[in-house]
Amino acid sequence: MSPPKLTTADYPIAEKRPDLVLGRRGKKLEEKQQILDAALACFVDKGFHATSIEDIAAAAETSRATLYQYFESKDDLLLAVFEESMQAYARMIGEAIVDLSDPLERLGGALVAHEAGEEVARPRFRHQPERDEGGAEHRALAGIDEVAM
Repeated sequence: MSPPKLTTADYPIAEKRPDLVLGRRGKKLEEKQQILDAALACFVDKGFHATSIEDIAAAAETSRATLYQYFESKDDLLLAVFEESMQAYARMIGEAIVDLSDPLERLGGALVAHEAGEEVARPRFRHQPERDEGGAEHRALAGIDEVAM
């Protein structure tokens, strides 16, 4: 079981000096989580390719330099968002089947939890096809040179 998430919401002094409440490590964890949350919101809203590092930094209310302290690139950030989503999904499934011992009941419980938590675990990213000078659409992530119509 993981420890509770550290936040500054319950401590008025934390608004001005979060380091007093959370310490340096807690502040860094909160800052990193704020960047991940902002990245997810930007990717969902604008799509991965249309989102810039500047967009994410602005949404996280931080600087590009701070963002790069935690993540090497936009691709690294996308991977971290995906990993966090999958970890949350695995926790949700685990919690749903923890008290079940029969394998078929565990499978059923996992399927029900999957259905109930689909939106949490699989955010809907809009794919923005890239266009080259000739105007042909490309699906960069799939590596397809031309899209059949």
